Amino acid sequence: MKLSSIFPAAAAAVLAFAVSASAQTRALSHGPVGAGMPSAAAPKIGFRMKKPVIDDKLRSPLYNASGERSQSSQKAWLRVSVEYETQNEWTDQLDFTFYVLVRSAKNGERVDRVFRKTVSYVDIAKGRHVADVFIRPNTFARMEAKAVQAAVVVSVRGADGMAPIELGSESTLDQREWWKSIPSSEGMLLNRDETPFAFLAYDNYELIKREPPRGDR
Repeated sequence: MKLSSIFPAAAAAVLAFAVSASAQTRALSHGPVGAGMPSAAAPKIGFRMKKPVIDDKLRSPLYNASGERSQSSQKAWLRVSVEYETQNEWTDQLDFTFYVLVRSAKNGERVDRVFRKTVSYVDIAKGRHVADVFIRPNTFARMEAKAVQAAVVVSVRGADGMAPIELGSESTLDQREWWKSIPSSEGMLLNRDETPFAFLAYDNYELIKREPPRGDR
């Protein structure tokens, strides 16, 4: 399966509008927005992000533990990752919302499904970083995907209860903000801490903010 191919625009009504291709790397800098808005509500963030990368051949890691039966095979996960760079000495929190579009066929008809997940990273030091999400091997295999596309939208929390402020977005598709035209659902995508990759190259990834249990919200 060639995941890097772009969906034909004529084949999807919701993706029919065309825009020019965005640059491989988009520089994003956010300053105060809106007349009279307090500066604390719109923190200045130096931020750059590349296009998402899709990998459907990432094999499960192997761990050795006494008393456990050895793993007979390593199944393939779907991983969507994005490289980004922060220019502030420290950034309190960035929210990455991933949209993964999986195209498959059922009874000879095309089926498009979009899965969504927001991952919040905290205590982000100046430098280059990677954010990612995953789909479990069996879940992805059952989808019988013909093609996969992805988009990432990054936002920062406004101060004093203000709404999140979007810093920018990147996509493997050229169609502008296609994820707003297709219904999306949660539950299929996993963050790194929810996978067996959580402890691999641990210091290469930022701390994921854990949401409180539903009963404590």
